[in-house]
Amino acid sequence: MSFASIIHQHTVISVDIGGTKIAAGLMCVDLDEQGRPRDMPALIRRYVIPTKARLGGTSVLQRVVQAIRQCLDDGEIPFPLLGIGVASAGVIDGNGSVVSATSLIPGWAGIQLQAELSATFNVPAIVIGDVQAHALGEAHWGCGRQYQSLLVAAIGTGIGGAIIIDGKLVRGVHGACGHIGHLPHPDAIGISCSCGCKGHVESIASGTGIADNYRRALQQNGHNTLPTDINARTIAELASQGSTEAVTSITLAGTSLGDVLGGLINALDPDAVILSGSVVHSGELWMKSVKQGIQRQTLGILSRTPVLTGTLGGRAPLIGATSALCADLRSNKEQKYEY
Repeated sequence: MSFASIIHQHTVISVDIGGTKIAAGLMCVDLDEQGRPRDMPALIRRYVIPTKARLGGTSVLQRVVQAIRQCLDDGEIPFPLLGIGVASAGVIDGNGSVVSATSLIPGWAGIQLQAELSATFNVPAIVIGDVQAHALGEAHWGCGRQYQSLLVAAIGTGIGGAIIIDGKLVRGVHGACGHIGHLPHPDAIGISCSCGCKGHVESIASGTGIADNYRRALQQNGHNTLPTDINARTIAELASQGSTEAVTSITLAGTSLGDVLGGLINALDPDAVILSGSVVHSGELWMKSVKQGIQRQTLGILSRTPVLTGTLGGRAPLIGATSALCADLRSNKEQKYEY
């Protein structure tokens, strides 16, 4: 059956695989005669489990399958199942395999995610990077909807990114396009990054980096007892209460990220920049620092590039992965599956 003849409402299993949690969502998508979504894919239900990343890549794959099965079994599937769209941590190649991953999920590299899921559930599957999916969601259905070119940064435990040109995701030859957290910054020299290199901006500007900045600032100011259970939001609260070390940590994270974004704005000249992820909620000081970093690096007219905050939250990668599946099916003239 050709994809062109598939119309109206279908369901998609959409999965967001991160270092902390796996979210599987049952999505409803209304397709036109060309297989394009008419409206934003709607989340029918969602099932979330911990990734338990330290157990290794094979275990994480088993947990992904578990999350999908649970989501399918939790209730009625109202429309025919179109396939599985996956937003995954790591560098994903054109075959949907994980070709590279940081230490956040040991053993994740080498997992043939797309092939495994397609064979297990006997439906089409597509896998793209988690932030790439997030960017597609915001670009097509969120705050970036009115723009054609976007630079997207997702700042959480780590830092990911994506580039949208003419409304389309740029993946790069190896699928690694958009890994802006692994660009160098002078303030990160000598500091280890999750990828194994040193000097990357992620090590000082991510949520993990903010916590590390804070501990280093405490040490430099003579504090012997260092907190272990602390995060970016807590540090932002301490900064608002006047903690010198917290202010230093948040300011360093924001300005260093802004520096990198400013350089990328100079190189790409996008319509807008979108910031998303948990660290975006770190308060006014963080956002002010990011914008200061951008301003001190951008050229002339580029300093007026709009900086937006994502509006779709945790739904963005699920929506983006659904859109990616629909686009992939639409591009294939011959389908091996019945709908």
